[in-house]
Amino acid sequence: MKVIVVNTQQELDALPEKFADFTRIEIRASVRIVVGKAWENSSVEAWENSSVVAWENSSVEAWENSSV
Repeated sequence: MKVIVVNTQQELDALPEKFADFTRIEIRASVRIVVGKAWENSSVEAWENSSVVAWENSSVEAWENSSV
């Protein structure tokens, strides 16, 4: 499984629409990140003190002190 660590909204927005292999997207940001879509063949996890807003068909797992 591939893991992509995202620290900014720009990094998240730059991700492709879908992934060939299952990919875990880890959000490790000190600012709010807005997840506006669900990427094909991937999952999103919020880590540390991240704050995530999920819309539409998005799914997010929160770890440590994260909020969703």
